[in-house]
Amino acid sequence: MVTASIDRSFRRKPRPLARRLRSTESGKAKPAPCNGAPHFLKHRFGIRPAIPEDIPQAARAEKEFRRSLNYFNKLYGFDLKIDTSLSFPANVLACIQAAEKLLGGTAEPLVIKDRKGSICIATVKTQSLDYSLYYVPVEPIARLLREGKKKHVVLLLGIYSYLYRVLQLPWYTESDTYLYSCYDCLESILLDDQRGWIDEDDYLQYRSEFRSAKYWGKRIVKSLRHPYALDNLGKHLNNFKPRGAEDEQLQTLCNTVLRLNREYPGRSIFRNLPEKFLYPDAEDSEHIKGYQWLSFYWSGEGYVYNNLMEHINYEFQETVSADEPLAIQVFNKPQAMQQHDLLFPQQVFELLASLCDYLY
Repeated sequence: MVTASIDRSFRRKPRPLARRLRSTESGKAKPAPCNGAPHFLKHRFGIRPAIPEDIPQAARAEKEFRRSLNYFNKLYGFDLKIDTSLSFPANVLACIQAAEKLLGGTAEPLVIKDRKGSICIATVKTQSLDYSLYYVPVEPIARLLREGKKKHVVLLLGIYSYLYRVLQLPWYTESDTYLYSCYDCLESILLDDQRGWIDEDDYLQYRSEFRSAKYWGKRIVKSLRHPYALDNLGKHLNNFKPRGAEDEQLQTLCNTVLRLNREYPGRSIFRNLPEKFLYPDAEDSEHIKGYQWLSFYWSGEGYVYNNLMEHINYEFQETVSADEPLAIQVFNKPQAMQQHDLLFPQQVFELLASLCDYLY
């Protein structure tokens, strides 16, 4: 599999679509329980490639493409040819469009530049997450600590350590993360008593939630930075005696983490989420990066949570593209078989969904 550093030459461009943000009721935000499922954006978008302009070194590029097309035809058993009645790059894009029809949605053909700068075909498969926001809450660990359930906490810390240290999910109290900026923005707005729009009870509730989010976020992440929590997860799990269905669910989550860490040692989920790979020309304001929809956050309920979800949907309502998990096969040399392995990201997002179900 080729990593995210491939330099795209023929680039797809976002096509603006009509979008609608669902209306919200006016008035104060009220706390709402989280159902444990991933959160969802309130709009949809779609992308189609555009014909690029001004491709340099056309003769060389066309020669490289013909060689790559030969590798592509041999693997798939196609007989695609470049239309000599068209000039470059229209002939190349016409060939790619024909390949797209023949593939029938099993993979998407692209034209890229490989690491050596050669023009070649690549096929991409993406894992659709249905515009979900995969945010893992931290508040349940704080709650279990207050309740004195230390055996459950050490297991969850092992799981969270894997998500943080290995998968590299952003942590919401670290200043270089997207959700840190969201919380910071909300805090400056909601706790600005000069505005005079918020009553005292709501003000105290917001302040209490922000303080808890900061305190516990900074405290818990210290435990995750050290390898102890993950390194000793297996030992703590062996000493854990399930007492009921919920404990068995936690046990299953731990076993899944141990297996993933063993089968994919040191593998970050962002290896399958190369930033803007399919949309290199998209403006930052029109594109959702992986680290924006995949992260730790404080809680899936409460006043602050409701405002956070509205804030994020408002920021994303003008986007036209997003990073999704993908696997790439590059035809810069003969290929023996189709290689689009999305098993790792599929298992990771199943783990995250199951974790949220357990926590709430």
